[in-house]
Amino acid sequence: MIPMDDGHRLIEALKLTSLRNKDLRGRFVPINCGQTQNDDGSYCGPVRETDRKFISKLNYDGTLTSLGIGVQSFDYVQAEFGGWFENEDEWHLVKAQDDYCCSVESCGTKDHLQGMAVLVARGKCDFATKAENLMESNATMMVLANTNDTAFRMGAEPEYRERKINIVAIMIPDEAGKKLESAILKKNAPIISLQR
Repeated sequence: MIPMDDGHRLIEALKLTSLRNKDLRGRFVPINCGQTQNDDGSYCGPVRETDRKFISKLNYDGTLTSLGIGVQSFDYVQAEFGGWFENEDEWHLVKAQDDYCCSVESCGTKDHLQGMAVLVARGKCDFATKAENLMESNATMMVLANTNDTAFRMGAEPEYRERKINIVAIMIPDEAGKKLESAILKKNAPIISLQR
């Protein structure tokens, strides 16, 4: 489902390409909206219950569980680029030295990040650059906190998919990022696990 204005633009583009005897190709990027999100014109406004049910059955999203201070669960969406994981995998979660991790040096030391899942913030550089920097820093997963209450599939565009990134990369909503950051402050390197 897309907003009506976008639908009209898409129809016009299809008509134009048909007149020119060309194909129109597009890419749809799923969005995972919180269960309590109101239909108020926000990012999640166009997403109806049937869309949520369809999205939840796709195999690149699931639940992140934090075992640090009590058990907390959050929705995530895995990136188009990056490595895959087994359901039983667990990681220790740490925070990047600089929230945005836009250079290898700003992510943290290799000793500190070795084998870790690293919480980073969205912004200042693209998703794949953050993941590449973390990979160079010996991390094994990027947990990117979005700036709003949605999570979507990072790197659906071809230029992202062609980059050689082998660490797991997921996006979580902003509120989940804040709760995980709080868990890190309360307990150094809490354990997280992912379920699809």
